[in-house]
Amino acid sequence: ADLIPTNRGRQPPHKKWFPVKRVSEDRLTKFHKWLVDNRYSNKKFAERMREQLGAAEFSDRTVEKWRYGKAIPHTKSMAAIKAITGGALTADDFMEAAT
Repeated sequence: ADLIPTNRGRQPPHKKWFPVKRVSEDRLTKFHKWLVDNRYSNKKFAERMREQLGAAEFSDRTVEKWRYGKAIPHTKSMAAIKAITGGALTADDFMEAAT
């Protein structure tokens, strides 16, 4: 893993470095690619999910799990994702990532 300084390039006083996890291109999900292409952060997509579902809260951590194939959205969330993406993403896209 690459190491990135936590202090933006200045000499760290205590050498606070942390590893950055790199994901290979072939492991990226279609959902991740859609988010990047449409300039959506996890937080921004979570806000759109809140609006679409009429929910008081929706976690950007949940979006992150979907993005990296760690979880699959529930049926209600799948319908909201399809609406937000204009049909570009469907349940099949998430099922392909899980296999």
